[in-house]
Amino acid sequence: KERGILDFRHIHAVVSRVFQERFRDFVLGIKSPVLFVLVCVITVETRRCESMVGTSVVPCLGLHVVLQQTLSSLDAYGSRLGLMDSGRGVSASRWLFLRSLNILKEVGFVDVSSQPEGSLSDSASSAQLRTPLMSISDILETNDDIVITMTQLPDVVLTMCEVHE
Repeated sequence: KERGILDFRHIHAVVSRVFQERFRDFVLGIKSPVLFVLVCVITVETRRCESMVGTSVVPCLGLHVVLQQTLSSLDAYGSRLGLMDSGRGVSASRWLFLRSLNILKEVGFVDVSSQPEGSLSDSASSAQLRTPLMSISDILETNDDIVITMTQLPDVVLTMCEVHE
């Protein structure tokens, strides 16, 4: 390494740190209870999957699992979060969920992609079959399984969520 030339690892470390700081500011500034609960659900589910399969594979979560966990969490904690109770629990529309998921995709918290039905697994070969979904309409129009992959470190995000007001 010559003097004055930066190597890739140094550049990557600086970019990662800046990105994490910006993401930290995003998490700490979340005002939407649905968005906050979605961040928590994705983080906890990713961490749970990592404990089952190890950290050598990046876990992918099924869209329907994340939706159900988010709705269950909103039902359980909605009143504490200041959400209105509709008599049978907190009602959160699928559209609001998808809009919140799209925001998380835009800020680099998750990748959302589709893969052919029946090929849901955490193997490297299934990752090659995935097609990125860029918008809510892409999510609504696909007939394939939809998977969510967290791009941040779960432990870091859990720490951010714990200090959130």
